[in-house]
Order: sequence, then C-alpha cells, then structure tokens
Amino acid sequence: MPNIESAQSGVERQGAPVIYLVDDDPSFLRALSRRLRTDGYEVECFDSVEEFLRRHRSDIPGCAVLDLQMPGPGGLELQETLAQADDPLPVVFLTAHGDVPSSVRAMKGGAVDFLRKPVRGDDLLNAIRLALARGGHCERSDGRSEHGVLGTNGCLHVSARFLCSSCVAYRISRSPTCSASANALSKPIGAN
Repeated sequence: MPNIESAQSGVERQGAPVIYLVDDDPSFLRALSRRLRTDGYEVECFDSVEEFLRRHRSDIPGCAVLDLQMPGPGGLELQETLAQADDPLPVVFLTAHGDVPSSVRAMKGGAVDFLRKPVRGDDLLNAIRLALARGGHCERSDGRSEHGVLGTNGCLHVSARFLCSSCVAYRISRSPTCSASANALSKPIGAN
C-alpha cells in the first residue's frame, strides 16, 4: 500500500502512545489520521489485518481502532489475536457494517467501544482516551503522557491533577487496594 501518512519511521515523541488505524478504505484512513494528528496523537495506518501484523511493533504503547469488515481477516479476528498478547493492545471498533451480534462479540472480547461510521469526532476521541487509559497510558494536562501510575501496592503515585477523571476512575477500579479504600471512604460516617 502506498504511504498513507503513516509514521513508519518511528514514533516522533519518545514513548508517546500510537493510535493504530486498521481500515481498508484509504480515503477514510487519510481523513481520520489527519484528524487525530491535529489532536496531537501519533498515528500509524494499515489497510489490512495482514499489514498490521507484519509492521506493528508491540513495544510501542497505544490502542487500535479497527474496522469490522475488511478483505481477508477482519477486525474481530485481529482483536482475538491481540488479546493473546502478554500486554494486549486496547481496541476500539469503528465500522459502517456493525450489527448486534458483532458488537456483542467485540465487547465480550474486551473492546473499549463499538462505534458506527459516520462517528462524531468527540465520541471517537473519548473512546480513544478511555482505550489509552485502559492500556495504562494517560495524557497529562500539559500535553505529555504518563505511564505506570499504579505502584506495586496498587495505589496511585502521581498527582491526580495530571490525569483525566476517566483515567483515575479506571485505574482505581482495577486496583484491589484502591477499590477497597474508595469503598470504605464512600460509606456514610458511622456506618459499619
């Protein structure tokens, strides 16, 4: 496939998350990659599952935005492959061909969201932010990224002002220590 404004030369910002777009429509890839780059994201585009599997570098964090139906393997098959990795890449589905059985399968397979084309930009950006939070990568208010905010005891080790509220909520919900503390704090005073 000809270069579709792909970041093949590597990630420009060291350690920055990458949004991996996998869709068989070149004009859609071009338009979406421009939009995401305008919003400050690093983006790599792939026109097929096979191309993604050939070129994807698993050492670079991020999330995958997948089309459902493509020639050859589709998004659901790629999701299954990604789920088998030691550190699975979070997935957002964005498709014009969604149906209830496919969306249920995607969500049961761990997808962060299942969106239909055309999509509102804010809806897609919110899904991407949540996927990055789920993958352990949050954005800070100063435009940089934050890694590894949960310590070995499971508690938050960075100032919460740098994390979006959905990132904080997701990380607390995944931490048994923080969840127990949050549950204790949410009880009315004097309740056992």
